[in-house]
Amino acid sequence: IFTNLLFLADINASGVVGGRFAKPHSRPYMASLQYEGHHSCGGILFQKDFVLTATHCKQYSAAVQVSRCPLGHVRSGPRFSIFT
Repeated sequence: IFTNLLFLADINASGVVGGRFAKPHSRPYMASLQYEGHHSCGGILFQKDFVLTATHCKQYSAAVQVSRCPLGHVRSGPRFSIFT
């Protein structure tokens, strides 16, 4: 079953199904985590200086910026793992 699920996940990996284009700047809470100038992960602006994202996103960079505003450092606890 797991192998079949992996196969099905790969079929739809090329795009979003049933999505709609958003107007520029209509989602001010969305964050783009970038690595070497390219989008690598997404997140939400949780507070004015705090971005919530998936833990695997930390593997791309230790410095996080939202738009052009530096946020400081990434907090990772003793149980941090990029695989969870």
